Amino acid sequence: MGDGDVGEAQGMLVDAIKGVVGDVVSGEDTKLDTKGRFLLTIFARKVATRFGEVSGGKMYLKLTTQDEYLVNSGNKADAWEK
Repeated sequence: MGDGDVGEAQGMLVDAIKGVVGDVVSGEDTKLDTKGRFLLTIFARKVATRFGEVSGGKMYLKLTTQDEYLVNSGNKADAWEK
C-alpha cells in the first residue's frame, strides 16, 4: 500500500474492527482471556491480526507499550517509537 491511499487503509481497519467486535458479540470468539473477561489488550491484538489479514498482508499494526507495562516482548517499542 505504498501509494498512500489512506481511505482504503482506513476502510480495511474499520472492517477488521467490525469483524472482531462481531465475533465477540456473536459469541463466536469466546477466548478473551482465561476468565472470559474482555481485555482491551487482547482485543487490540485481535484487531491488529485481523487488519493484517484483511489487507492481504500489505499492512500491519504494531502494538507497542512502555517498558514498565510490557507483557509481550514483541510489543517492545523500538528507538523510533520511543
